[in-house]
Amino acid sequence: MQDFLDGAQEKARKPDWLKRTVPGGDKYTEIKAKLRELKLHTVCEEARCPNIGECWGGGDGHTATATIMLMGDTCTRGCRFCAVKTSKAPPPLDPDEPENTAKVGHFWAYTSAQGSLNITFCITVHHTRCTLSCSSASQLFECYRKNTGEM
Repeated sequence: MQDFLDGAQEKARKPDWLKRTVPGGDKYTEIKAKLRELKLHTVCEEARCPNIGECWGGGDGHTATATIMLMGDTCTRGCRFCAVKTSKAPPPLDPDEPENTAKVGHFWAYTSAQGSLNITFCITVHHTRCTLSCSSASQLFECYRKNTGEM
């Protein structure tokens, strides 16, 4: 007990599985640059996911993954457990978002085929935009249509 009071006890180290490295690397940098260029948001960044380096980095021979968040970076819900930015009056939807989402999807498909980025699928999610009524459904439909070439 005296060792503890004197500060002689060694601090317990955190287990390796709990530690995260600072995100980086070629794949991470390329994904981030392309998303910034096309003004797209990801749930990875907006929700402050601690695994972003693993997902975007892909590792040796593994698939890099980024989850695009449709309808901007702002939600109208304000859930206490979520780190996504909230507002009762978020900015308007980006009319270029469907086209830009398709561009990044095609870019990733091309670079994956060339072997440089190795992204084999694109995930999209959306958040709540209660203030938009039907325009949010139109935005989602347009993103789907542009990405799949259907309808």
